[in-house]
Amino acid sequence: MQLIINADDLGYSPHRDAAIFELFRTGNITAASLIVNGPTAAAASERARLVGLPIGLHLNLTEGEPLTTGLAGADGKMAYKMEFRRLAHCASKSFLEAVDEEVAAQLERFKALTGAYPKHVDGHQHVHILPNMPTLMAPVFKLYGVQSIRIPEEDVDDYEWVSAERKKHYDIRYCDAVAARMVYMKHKFQLNDSFVGFALSGANMTAKRIEQCLGQATGLTEMLVHPGFLPETENVTAFCDTFDVDPGRRVEFDCLSNFAFPQKVVSWSVF
Repeated sequence: MQLIINADDLGYSPHRDAAIFELFRTGNITAASLIVNGPTAAAASERARLVGLPIGLHLNLTEGEPLTTGLAGADGKMAYKMEFRRLAHCASKSFLEAVDEEVAAQLERFKALTGAYPKHVDGHQHVHILPNMPTLMAPVFKLYGVQSIRIPEEDVDDYEWVSAERKKHYDIRYCDAVAARMVYMKHKFQLNDSFVGFALSGANMTAKRIEQCLGQATGLTEMLVHPGFLPETENVTAFCDTFDVDPGRRVEFDCLSNFAFPQKVVSWSVF
């Protein structure tokens, strides 16, 4: 088994970035995903280059302002989470064209920030697996030389610490992921065989639970984490999801800092 420990949301905020870089320094994560339209994207991408942190594109179509105009609402921001899902499901011609334009713009911004197009892509709030999105995005990713895609396919039914409400939410995402795998596989992207992370988010993360989740994984496995420090002052940015300042971010940082992974750890860059 090969294990990729990927920290999402690099470029979201200074306190999240600091935690990610500290975990990379100590060898407790192996890669990160960059939000190119995030408030700290430029500084984070430069530091990643300096310290050698492998990064991919964390495609963001649901939070903050887009790089293009088609996805901008009346307030200049993109439709959030469930509203984006609704729009993806309806798949109007104008919406699909706007998504296509924004995806290309974020791939270009990644190159502008790092010097090269990303070889790996995953989605902020998993937008890349939502209904109709894989079929739209796969040819664009291929055109830009993307080689690997995350498939967040995790069955959490056996984890007793996950609430029934969250399990219902993750069951929907599981179905999305299975359908997305078929599309991305057809386009011959490198995909992870197993995925771990939903059941370990925030306060749910403990060493024992990491071991339990990884014990059910096989093959190339990606473990998704969202570590972070908490801001010393009130967090006021264009991105202001409460997830960013939830104490669970620090729980993840502390747990990862003290966990010794027995698996062979790698990054997407080796593929």
